[in-house]
Amino acid sequence: MQECMRQQEYRSEKSPLRLIMERVEAGVQLMPDWHDDTLMVPNCLVRSALFSCRRRTGQEWTDGEVAGCGREVVIAQGPVLQQYDLLVWLEMLQMARLRAFGEPITITMHRLIRALGLTNSGQRYDSLARRLLRLSETRITVTTTDGRVLGPAPLILLEPASLGQSECPITYRLSPQLQTLFQLNGMTRLSRQVLHALPSGTGSWLYAYIRSHQRPYPVKFASIRAWSGSSLSVSDFKRSLLAELARLKMRHILRDFSLDAGLVTLMPMAFSSEG
Repeated sequence: MQECMRQQEYRSEKSPLRLIMERVEAGVQLMPDWHDDTLMVPNCLVRSALFSCRRRTGQEWTDGEVAGCGREVVIAQGPVLQQYDLLVWLEMLQMARLRAFGEPITITMHRLIRALGLTNSGQRYDSLARRLLRLSETRITVTTTDGRVLGPAPLILLEPASLGQSECPITYRLSPQLQTLFQLNGMTRLSRQVLHALPSGTGSWLYAYIRSHQRPYPVKFASIRAWSGSSLSVSDFKRSLLAELARLKMRHILRDFSLDAGLVTLMPMAFSSEG
């Protein structure tokens, strides 16, 4: 029955499925598709300090290589980004599924606010508008493991709009220069429910970092601190790290963890076990 309905949808002249298939057959590269309850992000960007776990960044800017554990090299130019900027960007990627790179995508502030699980208010709109501008001002260059250089390109190409109003249309595009990053075998799968529930900071950074690896391995405490972009002192970051790892264990994201002799060992649970 479902297959029959799918075939009927494909045959329809106005079928979105048919239009998508025609574009794929014509060689147009589209953003991949994934489940509504899942958020996807390129591995190299969540294994680094691009979206730092700092709570406050003020007017800080970055211009240079971003600390990270991947074999890719990420260079960022623009405002220092935070974990909540990542969450906004992930929801915008969610809305760009099966769209062509460079294709205009139009949404409203209200829709984005709802997707983030927030209530409507003028203050929310102002805050979100600032984050959209930060994402559009941040240009990244990624050197892949095979030596290709992607970018520099902004995380989003934001067209001029009256940001801050509830039903104001926001039009943005994803740069074709970065399309190589958006291949499913090079992306990390995150639970939307879990990411929205975690405090924005060390905990959310750790969650994405853990999910970007399939196997546990020990890593230096100093490296974790650098990759997270934390501005906390060593002792404060250690306390924060242990508290957030314990929280992730309670949520069944980690089976166990240890911090011994300056080495952090993370033993993740299967994705389907998260709660």
